[in-house]
Amino acid sequence: MSDIWTILTPLLRFAFYPALLLAIGGVIFTGVMARHLGPALRAYTGWLTMWAAFAGLCIAGLQIPAMAGNMAGDLAGMGDPLLIGLVLETPGGAASIMVAAGFLLILLAELVVKDPAHPLRITGPGLAILSMLLAGHVTTGGIQAGILLAVHLGGLGFWLGALLPLRAMCRDPERFGGQLVLADLAEMFGRRAIWLVPVLLIAGTLYAALLVGSVAALVTTSYGQVLMVKVGLVSGLLGLAALNRFRLVPALRGGEAAALLRLRRSIDCELAGVAMVLLATSLMTTSVLLPALLLPDGMTMGDM
Repeated sequence: MSDIWTILTPLLRFAFYPALLLAIGGVIFTGVMARHLGPALRAYTGWLTMWAAFAGLCIAGLQIPAMAGNMAGDLAGMGDPLLIGLVLETPGGAASIMVAAGFLLILLAELVVKDPAHPLRITGPGLAILSMLLAGHVTTGGIQAGILLAVHLGGLGFWLGALLPLRAMCRDPERFGGQLVLADLAEMFGRRAIWLVPVLLIAGTLYAALLVGSVAALVTTSYGQVLMVKVGLVSGLLGLAALNRFRLVPALRGGEAAALLRLRRSIDCELAGVAMVLLATSLMTTSVLLPALLLPDGMTMGDM
């Protein structure tokens, strides 16, 4: 029965990452692009953000009994009060409580704070990002790794938080102000996203080097190689997406109906790429040990 956790733990993590990125990304996107969002798109993005935060809150609540069940090695352990109490004393338990609080604040801010640029709205995403620094591989890299991970999460959140609103505009442009409004928003987002690519590439590379211990280990260890592939995929995906925005904007301004379909297909490809990257990340953060945790003679911490 204990083998079930090799499947359930990554799946739970895989469900958690989109909720996290969409929740924090929706707040960042509406804050950064506040002047360029009409009432309809602002309402739609707020609706998406609230649902993502609600889903994240539910998943965060499940993480604690799931960790208890993992300790016990069976599903019955998920309801064991003693094991749940032990989990709450671990860094993983503290991180789950903190991220749940972050999601709750995002929900409350969407309901109460109507100004998308109000500084109070960033407290929820800030708390959610901070929770990611309390447990997991990031703790081996010190404060520098924490800062780099925060930059990485914020940047990816902004990008992912923009995709679904842009896709909705492609499906029904008249509902959100027309094709010209979409062209303006796509251009403004592309201008910001193109600068985001080198930031994420540098932050991702430095973060990976801190995790594996050195720049050389990025090439000489399988974990480092996988990390670099992931960083390269994310950066390449972002770069192509930003460039594609610029190529499609003139067609959108010209009123070409085909441009809407091309942009929507581009966004669908980006979402598929995001799903693959997040799946790889969920496996790496739950099922793979860092090289620094490997022991002599092929033993790992799990062997002791």
